[in-house]
Amino acid sequence: MNQATASVQNGTIPTKLATGPVAIQIRTNTVLTTSLQSHTQTIRNLYAGISGPLVAVGALQAINFAMFDTARRMLYTNFAFARTMPENVREECSPCQEKDYRKKDTLISVTLASFLAGGAVSLFSSPMMVIKTKQQVMLWDMKTAARDTLHNAGGLRNFYMGYGAHVYCDSVGRACYYPTYELLKRYIVSSKSTEGHREYKLSMLERMFCAGMGGSVCWAVIYPFDAVRSRIYAQSASSLSNCGSLEMARKMYEQGGVRLFFRGFGISVFRAFPVAAVVLPVYDYSLEMLS
Repeated sequence: MNQATASVQNGTIPTKLATGPVAIQIRTNTVLTTSLQSHTQTIRNLYAGISGPLVAVGALQAINFAMFDTARRMLYTNFAFARTMPENVREECSPCQEKDYRKKDTLISVTLASFLAGGAVSLFSSPMMVIKTKQQVMLWDMKTAARDTLHNAGGLRNFYMGYGAHVYCDSVGRACYYPTYELLKRYIVSSKSTEGHREYKLSMLERMFCAGMGGSVCWAVIYPFDAVRSRIYAQSASSLSNCGSLEMARKMYEQGGVRLFFRGFGISVFRAFPVAAVVLPVYDYSLEMLS
């Protein structure tokens, strides 16, 4: 959401930010009081829009992982292309082999399962992203942001503005995220395992490195589309008109060329590493404990 945050920092939505430096310049006789209020307000603004994600992000991640794992298991059980087995034993997968899907499915299967799961979850995550961005840009509470979105022309469709860019971020992003993690894990295991001995077991740090790289690769791939999505959300917060993903991409290119699609790229890719480094290993260990 770097584009939306940047619009707040740069003062492109001035009506809601008049209590900051502008107020200090106008009310010269109360400089100290206004400065303290501005400082407090600025700290609060850094956490604008946090309530929705705090409530929903855990549920969305749970749904995503559940769909991903279910799709992965079904592909492994029902389709030969999803199994890394010799040709003569690929035709059928017995129930006793189903539990091996997390280690013996193909990367194509992992990619397809994550793509499908991400696309399905985008139906639930789009409204949350729209509301969160409006909270960040306009400094509204969640109820006000949701009411404003619903009451504008378009009704419920407003919760899915810029959906083309959003579904790309969720589906293609996940299709880079999980497979990169699995690819790196399997490479480390295969390179450190010796023939005739027990399979090498990944350490926590190795899992975290693989997961962090998966998160960074994901954001590197989706970032231009996230920039488009964020601009659409931010614009809808300050005006009554909405535009689609292609139209917004064209406007952005006319305004600043290709560089505008990659503003804040470095920090976003860097930030994705520690986040993913925690999430995916926890997911892995949870599955291992449950099975």
